Amino acid sequence: MGSTRKFLFFIFLFSFSSLYAAESPLNLSSEITRLEKIGASSVSSQERYSAFLALARLYQLSGNNEAALKAWDNALKINSGDGPTLLEKGRLLISMGEYEKALESLAAISTGNYAKDLLLEARFLMAQLEAFHSGNLRPLAALADDTDFSEYRRLIFYTLWKIEQSPAWKALLANDYPLSPEAQIANGASGGNSKAFSAQTPLWILFPGRENLDLNASPPAPPVAAPAQAAAVPAPIPAATMTTGAKVLQAGLFSREDNARALSEKINKAGFQSVVQTKQQNSSSYWAVYVPVGADVNATIKKLKDAGFESFPVTVN
Repeated sequence: MGSTRKFLFFIFLFSFSSLYAAESPLNLSSEITRLEKIGASSVSSQERYSAFLALARLYQLSGNNEAALKAWDNALKINSGDGPTLLEKGRLLISMGEYEKALESLAAISTGNYAKDLLLEARFLMAQLEAFHSGNLRPLAALADDTDFSEYRRLIFYTLWKIEQSPAWKALLANDYPLSPEAQIANGASGGNSKAFSAQTPLWILFPGRENLDLNASPPAPPVAAPAQAAAVPAPIPAATMTTGAKVLQAGLFSREDNARALSEKINKAGFQSVVQTKQQNSSSYWAVYVPVGADVNATIKKLKDAGFESFPVTVN
């Protein structure tokens, strides 16, 4: 552990001074052991709860996310309705790529009676989950126009830009928040610019772990005949013509080909025709599910939505 990390580690421990003895230096392993004993003992529920919270943070600090998740769960067994703990658990699950479980934790906040700032953060994270989960950017984009989310706008613009790589989102970020770390990163600030890469930059908004996304865990149903209304759906653009610059509707974006093909099959069974094609984004390769726009892009989006599929127009890169 470098000197900077050691410093941050002891700053963290100091913030939990009520749980730590000040008379001797602390050892991470022995402190975890001590807290685990408290959690397994017959002390008061509040003492056990505080021990599990401290354990969760120490495990995350040491990089043991699985143990941290168990500690958050143990804390919630004692106080299942604690909003901040539910939020921290949701953040950890996001960083682990466990999006469905993260959504459950965040949804518990959004439907509860919690402080406004906690509710807003839960809604913000849920909108981001939707963006990474299905490629549907509209819930997240809608928050940018909500005055309650004014403090989140730069993060919203940055996330939308990271996902879609649209110059429009980058321009909004640069125009409205030119000095923010996010704007400087989006504009290609060098590593020498400390402001752009300071510890204050909320890099968790990039959702590390999304490469492990598994949206369609259940096996696809056997093929069935397309319904009669299929004739009303605009004819697809053949895969061979999905060239750079083509205007299409993106119905999903996945790091696993089988997930993309599972969604494509569902769309096709609903009477549409879709194409699965590789897409380069943020220097990584993904599998996109495209549906041709047809004669009227808005009409096609509505038909897809009525059938249960979100989509938005993109240009094939």
